[in-house]
Amino acid sequence: MKKLLTTLFGLALLFQANVQAQQILSVTSAQLPPYNDVNQLIKDHLTGAGIELLDIQYDGDLRAAGYFTDGDSSIGINRGLVLTTGLSAGVDDLGNFFTSNGNTGGSVQPNLEAISTGLLFNVAYFKITFKPFGDSIRFRYVFASEEYPEYACTNFNDVFGFFLTGPNPNGANYVGKNIALVPNTNLSVSINNIHPTNPNSAPCPAFNEQYYHNNDGSSMQPVYDGFTDVFVAEAKVTPCETYEMIIAIADVGDAAYDTGVFLEAKSLESAVEVVSSLEVGNDVIPEIAVADTITFSFAQVDTNLLPLQIKIEGTATNGIDYEAVNPITFVNGPGETVQFVIQPLSDSLTEGLETVVFNVCGTAANACFTQKF
Repeated sequence: MKKLLTTLFGLALLFQANVQAQQILSVTSAQLPPYNDVNQLIKDHLTGAGIELLDIQYDGDLRAAGYFTDGDSSIGINRGLVLTTGLSAGVDDLGNFFTSNGNTGGSVQPNLEAISTGLLFNVAYFKITFKPFGDSIRFRYVFASEEYPEYACTNFNDVFGFFLTGPNPNGANYVGKNIALVPNTNLSVSINNIHPTNPNSAPCPAFNEQYYHNNDGSSMQPVYDGFTDVFVAEAKVTPCETYEMIIAIADVGDAAYDTGVFLEAKSLESAVEVVSSLEVGNDVIPEIAVADTITFSFAQVDTNLLPLQIKIEGTATNGIDYEAVNPITFVNGPGETVQFVIQPLSDSLTEGLETVVFNVCGTAANACFTQKF
């Protein structure tokens, strides 16, 4: 009997440890520190490689925005920002909970009005002004709503969009171009454009259901009754030009039944394709080692950024701590490959780690690109 109790206790401890180790979606409202500076939240957690932020503005209830972590198992995105038509607090509840919260957001947003089917409520949006380094921008997101599934094919067609304004590389300008589209279509992502069959609003057959995940009444996160696959919003841009992006969401038809969008952290990017054999921060060469050859290739670099300059910097002294290498090299065309041979020199001194940094940057008059390895 004693042995049996010990075994059961051990199993209970093991089960508890497994439960504690499981990562679950967690959301912190932008009303609370450390995320209550929304501009800083965008700077720190939305923009990734190849984006120079020039200005950020937020319009809406501060409680409508938040930061989430550990979303892999629930929505397919690990961490990032959430923007809602209700309150971000509670988004991490289970699907068998219910969220329908009004907030102090507005009722006007021209870009959303252009794609909506009714009056707007609980509007929240970011307006981001930026310069891209590369020739395209992209980011990843998930759309979710409590309107699912029973309000598909109705006027309660909650919407959001990513509206781009700035130079179009193919000519003229983007003016509030929505790049949040159902894959392989020109349809905006909304309740009525992605949903299962809805017998409550017949006739309402399934539409783009392959992108829909049913969460109605489930014991899984998030709180919303339905959500989409992870989508990618993208557009061609001109490197180093100035663009404006409005990320907006609103209830449509009434202020009830919340809708949200999850934006992946660091996924708003426009990276220049510089491929390096150097693993940043992890390549360590002892003084007695043989030479390390560092290779850079520039197959996807936009010609508007050329020529590029590679300048060797860091705390290690060129020609003293390692054999002399040309400190400045230029890349004049896409497709070029550049190699540097770094041969450490032993000086019999006891020293800490010294760094060799390769600073790759544009040199053209309008260049805005810089990247360090």
